[in-house]
Amino acid sequence: MDLPRTIPDGLPGRMIGLLAIVTGILALVFPVLAFSVLAFFFALVAILFGFGLVRSGMAAAGDGSLSPKLRICAGLLGILVGISIFVIPRVITIAAKELIGIWAVITGIGYLVMVFSADTGFRRVIQAVTGLILGIVGLLLLFVPVIVTDFLLVILLGFFAIGTGFLIIFMGPATVPAGRARDPRIYK
Repeated sequence: MDLPRTIPDGLPGRMIGLLAIVTGILALVFPVLAFSVLAFFFALVAILFGFGLVRSGMAAAGDGSLSPKLRICAGLLGILVGISIFVIPRVITIAAKELIGIWAVITGIGYLVMVFSADTGFRRVIQAVTGLILGIVGLLLLFVPVIVTDFLLVILLGFFAIGTGFLIIFMGPATVPAGRARDPRIYK
């Protein structure tokens, strides 16, 4: 079973990648500004990843495994946390590290579960590395918050957004030209 696509085809998918890269670069170039709006920066990242995970989980919902359910739960949690940060930012900024840690651990577990339900390939490696990084950063935020300072968190999120943006742009699904049938060996 191949991993379901979480990024839209064509220009919308490339625009998501470009938005992630721009957001990451802004966080690295202006870390003080990004720190002051850390909650909103995280909210944007959580909502984008949340929609991708929900879409991925819904696309694979019929296979009966636990992986789609975890993806949908992690995606809904990301969307809920992101929206709550926009609605009540003062309360959320107090517990920002904990919320980011919980989201990172759950999303990391979702990515790792997707790895075990996928065919071999480069995407599987990327998903495994992403899941491990998210899980480790999340556990550090929850259990050793002193190690991950607020500025380091902004820099980590910036690099993560840039890396994700490039992966979305270069590994995103290609659109099939009009009038040509999809080759099942290439497009699943």
